[in-house]
Amino acid sequence: MKSKEEAFIYLMTCAVGVGLYLLITIALGLPNAYDYSVIFKQHFWKAVFSILPGILLTAWFATGIDGIFTKHSLGLTPREITYYANHWFLRKIIIQILFICVFLFSFIFFFIPHLMLLAIPWILAAAWISLRLSVWLNASVDFDLSLTESLKRSFSLTEGQVFRLLILFCIPAFIISLFGQLFEKAISGHGMAILFSKSLFQGLTQIIVMAVCAAVYAEIKNKTERLPQETPEEKPAAETKE
Repeated sequence: MKSKEEAFIYLMTCAVGVGLYLLITIALGLPNAYDYSVIFKQHFWKAVFSILPGILLTAWFATGIDGIFTKHSLGLTPREITYYANHWFLRKIIIQILFICVFLFSFIFFFIPHLMLLAIPWILAAAWISLRLSVWLNASVDFDLSLTESLKRSFSLTEGQVFRLLILFCIPAFIISLFGQLFEKAISGHGMAILFSKSLFQGLTQIIVMAVCAAVYAEIKNKTERLPQETPEEKPAAETKE
């Protein structure tokens, strides 16, 4: 893997994000900082304010690493991580917020008895769309496309690739999640260590997802570029009149 250094930097950024969260919770005097469920129930907005800086920091670095992974997968020399992070960070945040809203909208159906059965089709449709649009950032970095154009290109390139992408995303995520849970059981009772381990395992999952997106994008792009162009059929020469 050509991007080992960037992957390591991202993991360290995840750890820094947890450190920021803990410092802010201490500054705000929030108890039970090690238990997200408790702190969000008791002090929702303060909890959001505490966790937001870490999320934005890791998202900024993730955007830069996405750009580097994309260039490496295409066999090109990438620019510095800050270039991709600064240019595509806002677009990445917009897409992530839209995806979160789409998935959260499904919970509305659970509170309406007559529409409860629509929640599952909605979630499946949202997952399908998210997979079809999963390489939008890679396409945008590759051709410096606008947000709309990159979404269109991702939707076009991933035609027939949904099941493959699902497998490539889910299997590593499941394995890492399993190891993460086993590790958390081994260190149970140490709240701070559990927080940092969760962050690192989630960061590792995100690295694999970014690497898969970049590799799949490069593979599909190379295949489409190698396809022979259709040549017009040769017309028979006109018969000469005797």
